[in-house]
Amino acid sequence: MSIKVNELVNKEWEKAEVRQRIVDYNGNDGLHYDCEEDSIVDSVVENVIERYRDRSAVGIKKYGTTLQVNNLSTLEWVNRAQEEAMDFVLYLEKLRDGLIISGK
Repeated sequence: MSIKVNELVNKEWEKAEVRQRIVDYNGNDGLHYDCEEDSIVDSVVENVIERYRDRSAVGIKKYGTTLQVNNLSTLEWVNRAQEEAMDFVLYLEKLRDGLIISGK
C-alpha cells in the first residue's frame, strides 16, 4: 500500500516540478499548463492540430465530404497521395532555389 502512495506522491511531485519549470520559463519554451486537464500542453502541437482542423474544414467546404466517407478506390487514394507528394517537392524546390539565390 505504501508503495502506491509513494508512486502517487512522486507523480504529483514531478507534475509540480514541471509546472514550476513552465512558470520559470514564462512560456518562452512553447509549453503551457492546462489546469482543467491537469496536463502540459505543447503549443507547437496545438498549432498543428488547429491547422489540421482548419484544413479539414476547407476540404469539407470544397468537396462537400470528409476523408472518412469518401469512396475512392485504393488506387485513387495512392494517385492523390502521389500528386500531393509531388506538389510538396515542388514547393521545397521553389524555397530551395530562393535560398540559393539569396545566398542563405
